[in-house]
Amino acid sequence: MSCFFKGNNYYVGLGGVPEAEGEDIGQWRIRVTKSRSIIQKLTRKNKLSDQDPILSILSYIIVKSGFSNVSTDSA
Repeated sequence: MSCFFKGNNYYVGLGGVPEAEGEDIGQWRIRVTKSRSIIQKLTRKNKLSDQDPILSILSYIIVKSGFSNVSTDSA
């Protein structure tokens, strides 16, 4: 899914591996990437950081939805 927030474009995707066939229990991941121009990539500017506001919003939504054992991992 593509979204626009505070002047930036983001791509948000979800994927995972259930513990058993047909179950919603397992390891699920939300991947967020920030769209950047070629110039921004070459100059290493406007990168997605741990302080990016969209990550706080997504974390809040996930926790308020009842998910547990939520963690973040920056790659």
